[in-house]
Amino acid sequence: MILQIYLIYLFITPVNKFPVDNTYPIDNTAQSKMTKSLTTVLHGLLKYTNYSIQVLAFTHVGEGLRSVKSYCRTKEDGKLE
Repeated sequence: MILQIYLIYLFITPVNKFPVDNTYPIDNTAQSKMTKSLTTVLHGLLKYTNYSIQVLAFTHVGEGLRSVKSYCRTKEDGKLE
């Protein structure tokens, strides 16, 4: 099986719920990004905001499982810590 693409899901996580699974999607849907690269830049992040990120991979067979959520918080400039 040859990896074809990665799909990244980004959710805002409420401050009082960080880091548990009570997350809610940005604009009522998960912000997602597809890439073939092992690295990517996420744009449009809000400053001082908690996020959870999940990644899954696609092959010619189909979609794989989502990764365990990774939690992070942006700084005053909207960049990740």
